[in-house]
Amino acid sequence: MISQLIKSPAEPEVLEWISAQEEDDLLVSAMSIFEIRSGVDQLKPGKKRTLLENWLTLEIMPRFAGRIVPVDERMADAAGKMMGEGHHEGRDTDSSDALIAATAKVLGLKIATLNRKHFEPLGAQLVKF
Repeated sequence: MISQLIKSPAEPEVLEWISAQEEDDLLVSAMSIFEIRSGVDQLKPGKKRTLLENWLTLEIMPRFAGRIVPVDERMADAAGKMMGEGHHEGRDTDSSDALIAATAKVLGLKIATLNRKHFEPLGAQLVKF
């Protein structure tokens, strides 16, 4: 969902949803920051990498300062259980997705995402777009 803030064109319903929320109620998982950073740093130097680097460090990190949710032992344990259950069900689960889903479950939050197929099998509550 956070990537919609820089996409062009962005999904209008996502931008409308974001605009309708109280800014202080919007949180970002530290795992989302990890995923963005990893993606940025895998790009070759150039305009796109510079644009995304600036967006992350000058816009997203300051905008969500104090509202980036860390992963703790409760989330790590819940994510490990999700991944184990997925294994027994014959489903591969990305560790980042499991940690994001576990964070939401532990804290009683909903995940705003367009990647429903990644999170629905994990039992996470999702924002409906």
